[in-house]
Amino acid sequence: MLRAARQSYVCWRCLSRTAPAEAASSLKPSSSPSAHHNSGRGLSTARHLRLARPLLSSQDSDGVRIRSESEESYIRQRLRAWEAENPAITPNLLLEAPAPGTVKNALTGVRLEHGYRSDGDMSEDAQPHFDGEELVQASGAAANLEAGDLIEISSQSWRIYLLAICLGKFNGYDHFYTNTGRWFTSYGIKTRFVVKHFIKDPAELQKLIAVLPAVPPAGSLESLNDLGEGPTREAGGHLIHHMAKFEAAARRVHLAYAVNLAAAFEKLTRPEPRLMSLAHIADTLLPANLKRNKKTFPPEVLYAVHMVLSRDDVNFRPLDRAGRTQNSCVFAISTVSDVKNISTVKGLVRTYYEYLAQAAVSDTSSSPLPPAPAFKNFLELARKAIDQSRRNRDWTPHGVIGQSKRRANQPQNEWGDTGMAVIKFLHMWAASDQFSAASRLNWLGGAVLRAINRYGDAEILDKSVGWTFLQEIGRLTPWDIRARHALRLPGVELGLNSGLTVPKSETESIALEPDRLASLRRDFSGSTVYCIDAQDADDIDDGVSIEKAEEGGHWIHVHVADPASRIAPNSCLAARAATLPLTIYLPGHHEPMFGDEVVREAFSLAPNRPSLTFSARVTEAGEIAGYSITPGILRDVVYITPDAVSAALGETGNPISVPAQVFEVGKPPAVLEPASKKMTKLEELSQRQVEELRTLGKLANALEKVCLKKGAMPVFLPRPGVKVSLDDVQMTDYPDGFVRCQGDPYIRISYNSGSGSSLVSSLMKTAGQVAARWCRDRSIPVPYRVSPLAKKNANKLHEFCQHILYPQLTAGRKPSQHQLRTLFALTGGQEISATPGPNFIMGLDLYTKATSPLRRYSDMLVHWQIESALLEEARLGTPLTKTSDQSYLCFSKQDMEDVVFPSLHVRERYITALDNLDGRIEWMLQALLRGWLGDSNSATKLPKTFRFTVNYVVPKVAIMGELDWFGLNAAIEPGDLRGTATMAGIKIGDTFEVEIVDINVTGGEIYVQALRRLEAEQGM
Repeated sequence: MLRAARQSYVCWRCLSRTAPAEAASSLKPSSSPSAHHNSGRGLSTARHLRLARPLLSSQDSDGVRIRSESEESYIRQRLRAWEAENPAITPNLLLEAPAPGTVKNALTGVRLEHGYRSDGDMSEDAQPHFDGEELVQASGAAANLEAGDLIEISSQSWRIYLLAICLGKFNGYDHFYTNTGRWFTSYGIKTRFVVKHFIKDPAELQKLIAVLPAVPPAGSLESLNDLGEGPTREAGGHLIHHMAKFEAAARRVHLAYAVNLAAAFEKLTRPEPRLMSLAHIADTLLPANLKRNKKTFPPEVLYAVHMVLSRDDVNFRPLDRAGRTQNSCVFAISTVSDVKNISTVKGLVRTYYEYLAQAAVSDTSSSPLPPAPAFKNFLELARKAIDQSRRNRDWTPHGVIGQSKRRANQPQNEWGDTGMAVIKFLHMWAASDQFSAASRLNWLGGAVLRAINRYGDAEILDKSVGWTFLQEIGRLTPWDIRARHALRLPGVELGLNSGLTVPKSETESIALEPDRLASLRRDFSGSTVYCIDAQDADDIDDGVSIEKAEEGGHWIHVHVADPASRIAPNSCLAARAATLPLTIYLPGHHEPMFGDEVVREAFSLAPNRPSLTFSARVTEAGEIAGYSITPGILRDVVYITPDAVSAALGETGNPISVPAQVFEVGKPPAVLEPASKKMTKLEELSQRQVEELRTLGKLANALEKVCLKKGAMPVFLPRPGVKVSLDDVQMTDYPDGFVRCQGDPYIRISYNSGSGSSLVSSLMKTAGQVAARWCRDRSIPVPYRVSPLAKKNANKLHEFCQHILYPQLTAGRKPSQHQLRTLFALTGGQEISATPGPNFIMGLDLYTKATSPLRRYSDMLVHWQIESALLEEARLGTPLTKTSDQSYLCFSKQDMEDVVFPSLHVRERYITALDNLDGRIEWMLQALLRGWLGDSNSATKLPKTFRFTVNYVVPKVAIMGELDWFGLNAAIEPGDLRGTATMAGIKIGDTFEVEIVDINVTGGEIYVQALRRLEAEQGM
């Protein structure tokens, strides 16, 4: 996340005048030996040159002096001797190398393998973070790599793709050896393709592992790499041979089926965008006889297909942030209409610039062919719309246009077909993130902006400027969230100004089917069901009740809404839920999974409504002595807030103090929305109800203690949340989705106090555990939530968590990024699997999500599978076993793994990132920018300086860290240290007093400069 260079450009001609004349002809930009990085000032043409007089000693027949062989040998001997006596790092040069993920000229620029750096380490979304009780990594960085695995690594800025073998994790860093003979390290490598256990014999890796440097700091490892330390080509020759053999096999497949692979887009595209896994694509493009044992394609065949798809960023888009399913990422396939639109705009722009070029050199007698009148008309309309917009809102270089100044009359333009085609392309480029940083089409967006001739103040005509153009012409609101547009899930239509929708077909019916479990339902009329949720909650998914067990202990019943009983898996409503598998809670853009009120009115828990009840017989010690699942119907329902429950239980509050920090911009809303239901107050509860809640609380605490003994996370630290109000905004809609806006939203940032009562989180975990155990007993495939590496690393996990991580959490200190990366590496994060396994973070041997079917599609899958089994057991009159026939199920294990999970995995990851990471951060950055620029309506003032804590250092590029302002990430570039420290002298945990120098909202970037160095935090 580095900026473009800010220093002046250096003229090569001026530099050459300073060189000796005889040396001028030999000037060549020498290369940096750095294994990873180049200067962060990636767009500067300035380079450090070492000018030397060529040594000439003899003369050929043309009078040109050349060196003799003896002199050549002597010179080389002298140079080798000098190198041995002076083992220093060759000075790095300012190559035209951008920061990873940023746009550069990758087509004509020099590409040097030693200047290559893989994408991943510098991206903020490569850093693990907690999403509720899940440890996730939004970038899809590889978590479960093992020694011997083969991966493809890439740099989207350079269009370079290499193969590498993982040597293992040492000192917190993954070590790799590439097919070019280079050793490098990473803590957040992103890969789209993996071959597990490529090197099966560990002895083949030992020769390289034995010579790995044992120096933890990243800068030290980089310096050793620059010095040529580490594994040599000789030591890794056998690995290079293995990788070359694999790549050659893949290329043979490519050549043998070149016709099939060249026609991939024509065979795979549909009228609507679609998602496909690599295995599914290979099934479509290649003959089945290539499969091993007629089951799966060998890795080299899949890699041949992968190479074709990943190099074509117009027709195919790899979904990096979703991670991998099996051995490759999932691909989104473009539509024919999108591809044709790109081609149309490319032709229009090329014709326009060819006309300008010809007009500049041609005489009046041979005037060039004029460009399309429609494109010139678009340019005129665009300029007019921008000029009108700037009467009300200034343009800014910060990725959004300015605040509203005054009401202005802004009539809407008639753009026509050509204008809409160009706008659609600019939306694909600047908003939807259709093209990678090294795409051949990045020039096209910049060329359109240059032709519009209204962005002369912009340093670079990049996607950020394209986004502000769309805001200025009214295609997007001035406060829109770019992450919404980058979501781009097939089947989901984006509301240009708000929300996401799944379009309904003309024949779609929302009629609910008869209750298929009606005859099996138990009447819970004797139980009071407590629905514990916030006052403004719309979807009431769950409630709890309790009764004494005859066998001893108590039965805890978790009653869950039961839409699966009347919504078939193949219905239109189910298809909608599969397309949008999570309710979106992004402030200002709420979108329920089931878009129709009919579902909420029929199934949100209330008296006389159905439930699927997960029951556990719990002892005083918190052990689960029995469990069952029962369809039910509720009668007595009490709605109560978590705070009221906490008061009834005598809980004193959150064990971790919640920061009181609050920041607001804009005019606060005048009136709060009324509650959607009546909430029971503490004083309205009967004595029996209070006693039931206290018993539930006591057992919930006992259950939680059992989980803690198994390694569960003891506490989750508060996170900043955002509330948004558009009450002070007036919007006027125009045809074709355009809008004009007056006013600005109110944004409030504060720390969330957590989930309220601990009773709720503990009992919901118990319900998920019951569902997982019940399905495990019958070998029913459901989306188990597993920590894939937890069992393998059990001892290391216990030592790390109990002695390092958990004491820090219980003390209220935020873990460092290094600690979170270690936890992520040891657990493998959390994955969806049809095979049960442990969930370490929750301290459970088995777990699946089952308590929110109104807002999570995965819970619907669990309910469909369970209810099919309940009906089958009722038909047979006996419980099912692991060996029972499974033809009764809605989804087989193969259906789950090959069809359901790839799409579910991608969609969940993207929506979760939108809700809890990208979207939230964009709202926070908008508020920060308004405060920094001086919002007159701001209720709180932004501090002039901040405390910056170093999270990690990217040598020679930037210091990445965290501000003491709601934990937002920021960067210090080397030039912005301002003498307070040197890059080499900075360590993780160092702190600085800083001030903001730049903010880019759509890029998610904050840049600061150091004012002074502070004392390091204690306990870091």
